[in-house]
Amino acid sequence: MTKGGEYDFAIFTQADSLAKPVESIKYEIIDPNGEKVYTAKYPLKIKEDYFWQITPTITLKFQHTGEYKVYVYMQLDPQGDYQLVSKKVIKSLPK
Repeated sequence: MTKGGEYDFAIFTQADSLAKPVESIKYEIIDPNGEKVYTAKYPLKIKEDYFWQITPTITLKFQHTGEYKVYVYMQLDPQGDYQLVSKKVIKSLPK
């Protein structure tokens, strides 16, 4: 990704051999300045010991150089807290 560029992408999440079914997945993207630039929650319709989840297309303008952090959270109970389960980085490079 290049600073100033606007890109379309999706986040694909796969988990299997879960000890407990997952209620919901939450995604967050944090820019290099620590600002939340994307957040979405997706309840899972099928409660099994596995899931595949893909977000709708995300359109994001990368306004800064540095690391955009992608966090994935799982919620096991409908009233429970979300727990961080994955962190990835998208690098935004100077033009």
